[in-house]
Amino acid sequence: MNDLYGIDPKAPSSISELSSLLRLFSPSEGRFIADFPMGWASEMRAHMSGLSDLCQLATVETWIKLGNHAILPAPKPYKSSLTWEENATFIRNDVVKLIGPTNKPASHLDPLAHALIDPNAFRDSRAALVPRTANAYAETAKPILLKSRKAVLIDPFITFRFKQQNSGRWWPDRRRAVVKSMLKIAQQGKHLECFEIFYVPENNIPGTEFLEEDLREIVDEIEFENLIFSIRPIKKETNTKQHARYLLGLRSGLHFDHGFDTNEDGSTNHVEWISSSVLTPLLEKFT
Repeated sequence: MNDLYGIDPKAPSSISELSSLLRLFSPSEGRFIADFPMGWASEMRAHMSGLSDLCQLATVETWIKLGNHAILPAPKPYKSSLTWEENATFIRNDVVKLIGPTNKPASHLDPLAHALIDPNAFRDSRAALVPRTANAYAETAKPILLKSRKAVLIDPFITFRFKQQNSGRWWPDRRRAVVKSMLKIAQQGKHLECFEIFYVPENNIPGTEFLEEDLREIVDEIEFENLIFSIRPIKKETNTKQHARYLLGLRSGLHFDHGFDTNEDGSTNHVEWISSSVLTPLLEKFT
């Protein structure tokens, strides 16, 4: 899940190769392209402009814009004094695969034409059994948190505090650490402007009356300046899955099958990227 690939922006030799390549990368597929060098899409655009005629440039631009949603920060800096092939050696341990031009074979690069016809070249990356820890959930959500201007967490049963049995004292709920870890990552990306949480008041979960106060405390603790945040109630709907928990960006979303609760017992949570057919109505409703 969240497989990162290093791809030479000069790898495609035709618009056909470009389209075949970029259709494999999107949040819903769980595959991403390293922004290597920074401005990868611009490098690809410049390369393809030299290969395509005027009539094809609009199609090229459409594919590059689609591919842009799957570009994530590179794990290492790019050295402008070196070629892409030479730079690629520095990220080989950080990516699933390195892909280069077919006409310039290199031992550590997979030629693009060969990768596109190999049925095993791009493994299924849409879902995973993720450890039920705050850090693991936040790492899984990185593609949303680093790139989206808005993120929405939907959990009908969320709370940030609870009372132990026979105790009148409030204690921090484990989901508090999850949201805190997620916002810390978003803070690094410097794109997130708005964060919203949707819950169902009818479920009568203790502590939900303090959700906005608790979220404000989390934002203040990590000093996330200028973040717009809010808590939004939604009605319980009998015709929908009542336990569905999601984290949505503006163009992608994750389904957390076991919600956002954590446990240190080694258990896992089935987390998957949401397909476009499911994502579209969710975005219309919650964003």
